[in-house]
Amino acid sequence: VQMLASGAEKPIELRALTIEAEVLAAFAQTTVEMQFYNPNGRVLEGELQFPLADGLVITGFALSMPGGKKDEEVMREAVPVDKAKGRQVFEEVIRQKIDPALLEVTQGNNFKLRVYPLNPGETRRVRLTYSERLPHGNQGVLYRLPLAYTAQSANLAVSIKSGAAARIDKAPAGLSLTPQTEGGAYRVHGKGQNIRLAGNTENEIRLQIPTEPGQRYLGRHAGKTYFYTAFPPPKASARALPQNISLLWDASLSGQKRDHAKEFAFLEALFTQTRNARVRLQMVRDVADAPQEFVIANGNWAALKKALADTIYDGATNLSALDTATKTDLYLLFSDGLDNYSLAPPAAPTAPLHAVISSPGADTVRLKQLAATGALIDLQALDASSALARITQSRPHIVAVEGSAADAVWSSAPDGSLLVAGVVTDAAQSAHVIFSDGSRSEIQTKTGLPEFDAIPALWAALTLEKLEAEHELNRGAIRRLGKEFGLPTSETSLIVLDRVEDYVTHDIAPPPELKAEYDRLRAQTTNQRQGQAKNKIERVLTEWQARDAWWEKDFPKGKPPQNSESIYGGAPRVRGGGRVSGAPATMGAPAPGDSGFSSEPPAVGATVDMPEGSGRAGQSEETRIAIQLRPWTPDAPYITRMKAASNANVYRVYLDERPDYENSVAFYLDVADQLKARGLTALSLRVLSNLAEINLENRQILRVLGRRLLEADAPKTAVLIFNRVLRLADDEAQSWRDLGLAYDAAGEHQLAVDHLYDAATRPFPREFPGLAVIALTEMNAIIASAKNPLDTRRIDSRFLQNRPLDLRVVLSWDSDNTDIDLHLIDPNGEEAFYGHALSYQGGRVSPDNTAGYGPEEYTLKRAKPGKYRVEINFYGHQQQAISEATTVQLDFFTRYASTNVKKQSVTLRLKERGDRILVGEFEVGKM
Repeated sequence: VQMLASGAEKPIELRALTIEAEVLAAFAQTTVEMQFYNPNGRVLEGELQFPLADGLVITGFALSMPGGKKDEEVMREAVPVDKAKGRQVFEEVIRQKIDPALLEVTQGNNFKLRVYPLNPGETRRVRLTYSERLPHGNQGVLYRLPLAYTAQSANLAVSIKSGAAARIDKAPAGLSLTPQTEGGAYRVHGKGQNIRLAGNTENEIRLQIPTEPGQRYLGRHAGKTYFYTAFPPPKASARALPQNISLLWDASLSGQKRDHAKEFAFLEALFTQTRNARVRLQMVRDVADAPQEFVIANGNWAALKKALADTIYDGATNLSALDTATKTDLYLLFSDGLDNYSLAPPAAPTAPLHAVISSPGADTVRLKQLAATGALIDLQALDASSALARITQSRPHIVAVEGSAADAVWSSAPDGSLLVAGVVTDAAQSAHVIFSDGSRSEIQTKTGLPEFDAIPALWAALTLEKLEAEHELNRGAIRRLGKEFGLPTSETSLIVLDRVEDYVTHDIAPPPELKAEYDRLRAQTTNQRQGQAKNKIERVLTEWQARDAWWEKDFPKGKPPQNSESIYGGAPRVRGGGRVSGAPATMGAPAPGDSGFSSEPPAVGATVDMPEGSGRAGQSEETRIAIQLRPWTPDAPYITRMKAASNANVYRVYLDERPDYENSVAFYLDVADQLKARGLTALSLRVLSNLAEINLENRQILRVLGRRLLEADAPKTAVLIFNRVLRLADDEAQSWRDLGLAYDAAGEHQLAVDHLYDAATRPFPREFPGLAVIALTEMNAIIASAKNPLDTRRIDSRFLQNRPLDLRVVLSWDSDNTDIDLHLIDPNGEEAFYGHALSYQGGRVSPDNTAGYGPEEYTLKRAKPGKYRVEINFYGHQQQAISEATTVQLDFFTRYASTNVKKQSVTLRLKERGDRILVGEFEVGKM
């Protein structure tokens, strides 16, 4: 666990960690308060990514806020919100420089916490509360408190309350734990300075607390009573030992985080017992490797062990690429389940499949689905012998719960016990659990059983596990459950806002202390969204008609007039690119022959006298147009090494450099380019796919990955990635446009048209100038070029006009709140850009997009002969979370929206404000 802040010169420090826990029988509730310090000289946004073990449920989250008095702080509790809305509101609020925090589930049992602001030289406190059911050990329940928080040392204070005296089995070095008795309750206290909080999952406090197994517990929420219990593992019967084993090994980048020592210990126990077996090993990353065959004789698996030990962990996770159709006795899948590259669900296995996990944050729901015919084996909770028993023994499972229970759910715990929870319908009656072997067991639900506040949330967690098995069909139920119980889920997040006005503005129910003021302010507001969709259509129609009038107009193609007052009126427009108020600034003297013009274009449709030789008469349909792109040449030191390496060694150089750049988007892009240039296409795609692994649910990184996949002619995978972006950010028109273009590249032209129309006409919380017209241009081009007629009935007929172009350039980038400008210098020496949006010969630049992503577009219906230089200018950004660089993509088109359209793309990066880069040229000439 490490608080990250992109662009920080010094890492954010975890100054203090205060932990309070209460253990009641077989349950625990733990509250962790972290104090972070920003040693940098600027305001930053912090991001904390952390995994949780299976069965832990976050039930509370709070952020420190300024109190009513000077130097006073209060903890503001978070409230539930729809996941997409939570992200949208968080980013909108920080653009206003107001304090928010957001806790969201990314994938599996991984969480992301975003906090703003981290003020320079100041601390900020974050508090998390989670509940869990505790496994039984040799002398009671086992309470484990992980302490692997940061590479730094910090002050640590711990207090653990329990109903019986605890035995201390383990504690970190430097922390002295002291048992105490206080008024009939037992506590374990500990306090220390500069305690080392780094390391793996073994850095923890471990307590054994006496209790009776198999107790029943109650909890109350919103007028309902919930019960929760655990049955010890049912009596087992022996299974035949497997002689043929299909070993499925997840070798993706995240696989290197698994505890391979525990995995090898488990395999050692397996082969020691089976003695002789045939093993078919298949490794999978973004694609599956060819299988390898191994023979285990007399328990000797040295050759297989070496192959596993030599595994290169690289690339995305595509579990659907695994072969689960081969003839075998059983499948063993070693994975964290964080599948991010599968185009379809994995095929049902033809033999029992057991999923083995060894790292926190695994997607246990997905793995339990895959292991429906076998078992989920958690090596974090089981030793090798106990884990092996899950394979070699068969146990009955629960098939139903009857009697005084509603909404009953059940699951298996990592230790093999069976968990059951539900709503009590009649406290005077009992519930009965029915097992697969026909046996029954009674659950008393009467009043008077021990009560625990977290029981309803634990029931909700088991219910979520069941719903997530068919996520797409249960998204509404998941969302409602998350909101009712205040839980972060795949459909809900937890958010903290600073002012009551922010809760009102974004229609989010506040914490109780703000409720009265919230109700008062909300009563004064009116619904301003009525008619928003209609207003958007009319506004876009006005923009579209203006563009259509531009296309219908013939612009002069001869030599521009040389007088100081051009036919456009006003002062001549010399080449420039600076952003100033009023007239654009000049950047250097004009090149010989350049003639500038006013930044004020004539009204579209106005009559302009054409100089001799202008218009279409000066152009031939045989005009040749060539694109020349300037290749991106990064200057990173690893590039020098890779260029000097042979094809046989270049991938090894990449692996050698990777530990220093493991979370760098630029690194993977650069390496993928180097491998692609050498014709190592499969390796290039593997390296590129790492962008799906390095920062879960980061839509900016995923957008870069999707666009590069389109360049690499992998449109189906690009559709997968852009669908994920749309799920994360359906409030941004770019998400709809990107997915539409990916569908077009994948041959799904109807879906492409539908998404582009949505990008143009849906009302969005934040609008980006010019995007609607760009999306409509692309939509019409697809409709016109489709081999089979497309359904356009939902499209307003006024938008159905295809307009071919000689030249088109589209600029997009990946960073929000960032301003990048497109500039094009034509053969007249005239520069078209945001401040001079219409050139003498009719080159048109879309409106300036100053707040992130783009797109910006240059279009020219008829191009006069000569060279057209395309440049970009990085004007600046207003980000709080600074990316390592802004990734920019330019798409160059000739004969756009015609039958002989040609396209080339280039991707590059900008780091410094003021960067002005030549990207490429069009050369127009006659055949």
